[in-house]
Amino acid sequence: MIIALPSLGAIIRINLHLFMGTLSGVIAWAIWPDTLEGWGWGFIAIILSVNVVACMVNALREMTQLYLRDRAVAAIMAQSNTSKSDQLASMDDLRRGGMIDG
Repeated sequence: MIIALPSLGAIIRINLHLFMGTLSGVIAWAIWPDTLEGWGWGFIAIILSVNVVACMVNALREMTQLYLRDRAVAAIMAQSNTSKSDQLASMDDLRRGGMIDG
């Protein structure tokens, strides 16, 4: 049995969370004001910083879920046995089992 790979959507979601968090952090750092006259930009930078934390938490949560899923699949795979072929029933076996006449 082949272990299912993580879905492309999950990987893209994790990467988007990390990208958006990084982008928000860079923008927050870039617009942070040097004087009190730019207090509005400081407020926006604080909101973007909160977004950085939220994006990183979401990315970590998604990575944890993906890891736990892979671990559960590996545990299930460890319990199963490999399939083995069996011999076909002979005519004598079928007669003894009452499956055919003669």
